[in-house]
Amino acid sequence: MVIGFIAGCAGSPSRSGNTGTMQIETNSDITVKASAEEAFRRGRFDEAAQSFQAKARAGGIDEHKAWFNAGASYWNAGQQTQALEAYEQAVAVNPLYRKGHIRLTNKYAARGRSELSTKHKGHAKAIQQVTKSMLPHWDKANQLRGRAADYDYAAATIHEACAKYYDEQGMPDLAAAERKLADQSRADGQVAKANAGAGERQARSEAEERAFRTEVFGSLKDLTATVTNVNPTSPFAPNSGGGSEAKAAVAGLGALEQSFGAYADTMQMFEGKLQAQREEIRQQGQQAQAALADPKQAQLQRNAQQRTLELQKKLEAMEQQAMAYLAAEGILDETETTGDQDTLDL
Repeated sequence: MVIGFIAGCAGSPSRSGNTGTMQIETNSDITVKASAEEAFRRGRFDEAAQSFQAKARAGGIDEHKAWFNAGASYWNAGQQTQALEAYEQAVAVNPLYRKGHIRLTNKYAARGRSELSTKHKGHAKAIQQVTKSMLPHWDKANQLRGRAADYDYAAATIHEACAKYYDEQGMPDLAAAERKLADQSRADGQVAKANAGAGERQARSEAEERAFRTEVFGSLKDLTATVTNVNPTSPFAPNSGGGSEAKAAVAGLGALEQSFGAYADTMQMFEGKLQAQREEIRQQGQQAQAALADPKQAQLQRNAQQRTLELQKKLEAMEQQAMAYLAAEGILDETETTGDQDTLDL
């Protein structure tokens, strides 16, 4: 059995975007997929696009990925309109498909379609934030897999909380996707409870369920507060708080590196002169040795070394600020895209 995972609330098994039921990838599906991937690798992008699109239209567990890969194939074949349509279909099938939102963010941004780019970037960032926030709760839920009904009800709570968060962020399509998963988890829980043996524990206590629910919803309440205070209204605009400071760190990092480089050159020159002086001292004997022991010269060297350490610490601090900023704003960089060639999601 081949089971995938959605890109929204991490830890939840993927369900078909059409039926909401668990899907199994058949041998025929695997063969079609392998054939399409081989055509893509050999540069037969038109053939690959047709194969991936046929697989997508057949539905199944990876329908969203098939649309995404059809988009990559169309793009590399020079059919950009069809590519964008396929990418949009990928996130329509699975609104929680973060990779699809990232690809659309970059495609629309490169074409000056800022409104669409901003929309998909906002979705991608929200999915990433929710996924990170929910990971500890999915860890707890997964510990209940031995008691199927308990796991299903815990999963429903997580999906319900995610839906509430997305509603608050003005992302109804993401909320609807999570709510659909919550409904399916509750239905699965009812079936599992009905099928449980008489001697098997069927459900957690009400106190346990309330505590878990409070914890899950509390995490997303904290996330909402954090997003309100930190995230700019527009994903492309700096806010007045930490984001602007971090952005300043990114801007200042280059200048600091230049000044540090210039200072390093000066230090190298100093070291070169010092080495030359040492050689002269060696040749001149005791008189030059006395010069080396000159307290003023020794102090000059210590001051230069201290200044170097201070600059290094400052550079490290600014690098940390810059990385924190890029972690929030640079999550949409597609390092796997080479030049103008799109890649698959395998």
